[in-house]
Amino acid sequence: MSKKGFTLVELLTAIIITGVLVAMAVPMYEKTIEKSRMAEVRVRLSKLFDSKIRVMTDMSMYTYNSNLLKAENLDISFPCVGTNGTAVECTGITFSTKDFSYSLNPSGNLPDGVKLRTNSGVANSVSSAVCAKRLKGENAGTVFLYLGDLSTDESKRFYCNDGTSSGGCERLGMTSVGTKSWC
Repeated sequence: MSKKGFTLVELLTAIIITGVLVAMAVPMYEKTIEKSRMAEVRVRLSKLFDSKIRVMTDMSMYTYNSNLLKAENLDISFPCVGTNGTAVECTGITFSTKDFSYSLNPSGNLPDGVKLRTNSGVANSVSSAVCAKRLKGENAGTVFLYLGDLSTDESKRFYCNDGTSSGGCERLGMTSVGTKSWC
């Protein structure tokens, strides 16, 4: 007598093995996606900062002027989204993409021990920097500050702040610099 097909035990075994593999793969996939978003925000903040400095130089601005320096004056573009989720042109000093809100005019003080180069020496304000805030996901609310070449310490140009010590920075492989909110 010839047997055709699989037994119930064989089918259940295959389903359990598949479930275990999926359970291991999904967290790794999510971590990889979050790392790609981190790479995205680093690149965008760097480009945003460089564009801000170029516009300030072209306009002979030595301090930030929110009336002149807006997203529409920058020489780069971002895929901004409106409140209803549709694509819009980036305008103003604060604008959003799908995953982040960006600001050309962060406020507050720098992380402890960090100083910026200025024409008159060093400063402790973040107004020359740019920042981004994560809008959704596990790390929603985490804020990133980019100082570019203004930082007197070349290794300290990109900062993370999870705002409520929720572990957002640590999950992203970064050290949190406290609960200061720049954006």
